[in-house]
Amino acid sequence: MSKNIIYTSRAVCVLHDLTIDTLQGMVASGIAKPRGCEPNKWTFSSLDYERIEVAARYLHYLDLEPAAAVIAL
Repeated sequence: MSKNIIYTSRAVCVLHDLTIDTLQGMVASGIAKPRGCEPNKWTFSSLDYERIEVAARYLHYLDLEPAAAVIAL
């Protein structure tokens, strides 16, 4: 994966089967720090994308909440 890729919130949600509310929870918990004013206009760096990817696995497979995923990360 190239380190210069920027991901939109929509792309992140589609690629990781997340709702925008779940993504907002991840951001509120500190998993990622997007750029942009509104959740639908957020963009994420490659590092943020990788952290969201791991957190999404925790959410889907371990049934953790975003706040618990922060601890696991």
